[in-house]
Amino acid sequence: LCLIIIAHVSAALNPIVAKGNKLFDAVTGEQFYMIGVDYQPRPDPLADIDDLRRDIEAMKELNTNTIRIYQTNINVDYSVALAMLEEAGIYLLLDIPIPDISIASDHPTWDTPLLDYYKAKVDVFGNRSIVIGYFAAN
Repeated sequence: LCLIIIAHVSAALNPIVAKGNKLFDAVTGEQFYMIGVDYQPRPDPLADIDDLRRDIEAMKELNTNTIRIYQTNINVDYSVALAMLEEAGIYLLLDIPIPDISIASDHPTWDTPLLDYYKAKVDVFGNRSIVIGYFAAN
């Protein structure tokens, strides 16, 4: 399992920073505990705004502050979905690989196209204030 933590400045959400093996709110100094779920009701859960809006309400009732998304498309504009999540106070952990672009366990290979895709995913989401980390492997 590989998790890369990053922090961004945001008007709605405080940056989350790693210190040692713990996460902290960079503004308040309070330890940050992820309260969340894996959220993958369909192949691209951030693309269906109506379902996401409904599910955000349920997440808020559960005091969710972080969700993990397994699959996103680097060619889709998620601005509306990300704004909704940010407004709800929900951070994201994103998986970089997708089923067709990942390291296959039966034939593990790390090559330039795979690296390029991983970098592209980080480039697409890296400027988003609510993204606090990426999974590069599972």
